[in-house]
Amino acid sequence: MPTTFTMPVETRRKRRGHAFLPPKAVMRRVPTLDEYDLTPEANQKFWIKFFSPSMTWFVVSVEEDGTAFGYVVNHADPWASEWGTFSLPELERLYIPPFVIIERDKFFEPTLITEVMARLDAGRHV
Repeated sequence: MPTTFTMPVETRRKRRGHAFLPPKAVMRRVPTLDEYDLTPEANQKFWIKFFSPSMTWFVVSVEEDGTAFGYVVNHADPWASEWGTFSLPELERLYIPPFVIIERDKFFEPTLITEVMARLDAGRHV
């Protein structure tokens, strides 16, 4: 069963200019971690992309409490990029004055993990 997580309150929506989470139609398709683990590797996707000036978060699953699992790209130190969990409510609240907030890439389409990783490995923008 896909995730049922909804953002309780968006503290940075006005500054961001758009919703932190994608539309409900997309969120309903994002698997939980258990469902992600059962998905054949060839079919696994990144569903959502968030970014800041120095980091990018690619989401593969979201739990009911807002804990996401995915790949985090550290642009300042690519060797520090890693798979792991992160809190979507905490990402949404993050603000480093005067400019840094976490934004969702509104134009990102769910993409196979293998395709994204190949682009990253080749040094191409995703």
